[in-house]
Amino acid sequence: MGSGTATPAQAARAWLWRPNADFAGCEPDNRWTGATPPMFVDGPVALFGMPTPPDLSGGDGLCLTSAAPPLEAALDMFRQAAAVGAGEAALYWPPAQLWSRFDRDFVAPSVAALERQGLPPVMHFIAFLCDEAGGGVCVRTRGLLFFAGAELRLSAPSPVSAREALRAAARLTIDAMLQRGPAGPMIVDGLNKGERLRLGAPIVEGGDRVIPVEWIPPGP
Repeated sequence: MGSGTATPAQAARAWLWRPNADFAGCEPDNRWTGATPPMFVDGPVALFGMPTPPDLSGGDGLCLTSAAPPLEAALDMFRQAAAVGAGEAALYWPPAQLWSRFDRDFVAPSVAALERQGLPPVMHFIAFLCDEAGGGVCVRTRGLLFFAGAELRLSAPSPVSAREALRAAARLTIDAMLQRGPAGPMIVDGLNKGERLRLGAPIVEGGDRVIPVEWIPPGP
């Protein structure tokens, strides 16, 4: 399988915000109060997570860091956030430019359950951007580059729905996260009988390495 760009030596970081939080014992350089964290970047609306940050006034933030390999680093972010304390918070994950609501009582057991099944909690770490213009549907990932060394861009013709394309993109994303990306151009089966997906050679779009994926219509 292809190798990604992140290495164990590269420190990952995420930002946790919680109203009136008490982050006792944290280093001052790892905190901010009542302001957008410096890593925040506005982006297109994502299908999962919040495209814009919550109201950060009157709250405290904490920078969580990890020097583990990519998938383990992301899980470390959630373990650290869950250890801070109970209550609803907002977590910002820079590789996907994505805010997500974080409820310790929900997230911690769900992450543990997915790990027991050998699955990454993919929806927490990847933004899926959908465009239905032009008579078809296109789903792009944002943040997969951190895990697999490339983003995915899946194009499907009408009458494939956005939901079907999203499910296919999510399946490929899980495979890429677990296996560090596809080895090269190939055709793989989809989730449903008769579905096939053609993975092309990586290209560069907007400065990022992207793997184009084409939904192959069923034969006559």
